[in-house]
Amino acid sequence: MATFPATERIARFVAEATLDAVPPAAVDVAKTAFMDCLSVALAGSQITPVVDRTYPLSEVPEAIRYLEDGKTQGKIVITV
Repeated sequence: MATFPATERIARFVAEATLDAVPPAAVDVAKTAFMDCLSVALAGSQITPVVDRTYPLSEVPEAIRYLEDGKTQGKIVITV
């Protein structure tokens, strides 16, 4: 499994800083670095989303009710 050097810096940045004390430009840099690491991990199949339930398009209202119940343990997928 690959490691991402920026991940440790981002985690430290988030743990040590409050957003009130951080210049907006630094927050933007951290967000960009995080998204870059995340997209590399997703593209390399190192992160796999957990699917809780799958609903057909015709059952979207039921899927929304399930989501609003707050009992989801993963993603809700709507198939078309």
